[in-house]
Amino acid sequence: MTLKNKKLVEIFSSNTQSGQKEALHPGKDGAFLEYFCGPTVDRQYPAISLRPWIVKDVRHRIQRHLGYAVHDVMNITDIGDFRKSSPEKNHEWSSKEVAEHYENHFWEDCKKLNIEPPTVTCNASAYISEIVDIVHILLKKGAAYKGKDGNIYLKEASMEQAPSDIVLWYSKTNLSDKSMTWDSDQIPNIDDAVGPGRPGGDIECVAMALNNFGNSSFVKGGRVGHIDKHHKAEQKILSALDVADHVVSWFHVEDTHIVRGGILSNKKGSKLTVPDLIEAGYDPLLFRYLSLKTHYKSKLDFGYELLDEAKIEFADLSNKFALWSGLPKKHISPFDKAVTDDYKKKIEAAFADDFDVPLALSQLWACLNDNRLTHSYNAKLELLKSMDIVLGLGLSKQNVLTPSLTKTQPDRKIIPPSRKHLHGSGEKGVKNDGLHNV
Repeated sequence: MTLKNKKLVEIFSSNTQSGQKEALHPGKDGAFLEYFCGPTVDRQYPAISLRPWIVKDVRHRIQRHLGYAVHDVMNITDIGDFRKSSPEKNHEWSSKEVAEHYENHFWEDCKKLNIEPPTVTCNASAYISEIVDIVHILLKKGAAYKGKDGNIYLKEASMEQAPSDIVLWYSKTNLSDKSMTWDSDQIPNIDDAVGPGRPGGDIECVAMALNNFGNSSFVKGGRVGHIDKHHKAEQKILSALDVADHVVSWFHVEDTHIVRGGILSNKKGSKLTVPDLIEAGYDPLLFRYLSLKTHYKSKLDFGYELLDEAKIEFADLSNKFALWSGLPKKHISPFDKAVTDDYKKKIEAAFADDFDVPLALSQLWACLNDNRLTHSYNAKLELLKSMDIVLGLGLSKQNVLTPSLTKTQPDRKIIPPSRKHLHGSGEKGVKNDGLHNV
């Protein structure tokens, strides 16, 4: 629910489709409806690949900070040819076992990065019937066809089996692609019109979004790599269903650029996982902080030297927070309140202008270093506490840090949470009941 009797700040966001910054409009219940592409859980993601979900998390924290409610949906692609050897190399895992293992890793990494869970998490394996329903609709409309290979395609050209046609459903009987293998636990018992198999990745997201948002308009997000193929395919499927106007805006997060040097030479930065960062002596929240310093539409430079710089800044923030929190509370004078309120307005204006977190962060630092407030740490602390929640830095949970760059060797063992704990008892869309990290 939005705050009553308060005029809310209008938020503008870049729409990839129009190329313009456009005002975001909440739904009838006052909540922003957003769907963000989730992970394909066939591997553990490198730390740099988690940046899009950090951006999504901060985006929704900002929307809530500015007085709006947020209802966000994210998929988990847990169906595919995922089979591989177990970590112990003593047996071959099924695709289902692989998906469960790496989904747990994903959530554990999110927890370390202080990424809040979405309102609703949708596993593809729980949406087979909804996906098949859409395939039936498209077949009935003549917008889809079954190819000679048994796959079902979205009809985009005048001739059937055009190379560009989007696969809506992969058939078990399609043996032409030697890289395609099948697990018995992933082949649902589907009627003859569709046949046993599994869905394509594009229709998966369409089914989940429409099932959760119905006829309501929503925003669709993901990484820039989704633009040319995945999201264009989704647009074509939505158009074939005559609901393309349901997506009112698209936003995309840029990739990360690896800066070579330092101990990155020991292991490619593109493969460094969150546990690897911990082993090297870096709190994962340092990567979160580093991510905040670059606008989501710009490439993020990543390297250990840059993490070292972030470590010094983050330690300064943590020390200020810890020091001021431990001092006696003092009255905030009208002057100090006016100065900090001015900074807060500038920060919130940056948030509302296409989620410009780097600009907001620079204004926060300007306030913390403002000599006019030298004797009023309480005013600075109040603003820092507020921004800690929005930026998700976890300063309230940090011990006093030092900018030491000494490598440590913490325990790297990951204890994955149970699927029951993460996803309830197998409901279609598993709702998070507001248990957020700070």
